[in-house]
Amino acid sequence: MLNRAAFFATMFAGAGLTVAVLLGQSGASAAEPRATAPVEQVEVLDHATVGWHLLREDDQAKLAYGIANTDQILVMFACAAGDQTVEVFGIAAPETEAMRFTSASLTSDVAVETEVDPLSGATVIETEMPLRSEALQGFRETGRLTLVADEGHELPVHALQAEQAQVRAFFDHCDRRSI
Repeated sequence: MLNRAAFFATMFAGAGLTVAVLLGQSGASAAEPRATAPVEQVEVLDHATVGWHLLREDDQAKLAYGIANTDQILVMFACAAGDQTVEVFGIAAPETEAMRFTSASLTSDVAVETEVDPLSGATVIETEMPLRSEALQGFRETGRLTLVADEGHELPVHALQAEQAQVRAFFDHCDRRSI
């Protein structure tokens, strides 16, 4: 599982390569800064904060941790109204075989299989968890969640106070309550 530093480093490296491609540069020098060229200061993350975002598509609700309105997510939960199962999708290391979801002292372990996403080339996991699993119930109640891949990398993805209503709304939708 990528930690936050690796996640942001990957985003910035990708942005640098995208700029290099758009400018027609290639090779190792394309990603290297030029000491003689003036550098313009730009606030890259001015509107690109990472957090929990609730998305609705027909009868499906998705709760994603990443940058709003983009495909740049670290983990996403999805369910249809009344579903008692939550689909889990996320980025992971190729050797990941299990994920641990922890909220306060409540823990749920889930076996996962990795695959390469054909669009991004990233290694991803896709699995399901019971809606009533201890960690998901703890997340619903407290907004606190830590992801742990079997290689031991911990990533806290706690909901900010302003995001906790979205977290509860997602789980209410899964329980068939209105959102």
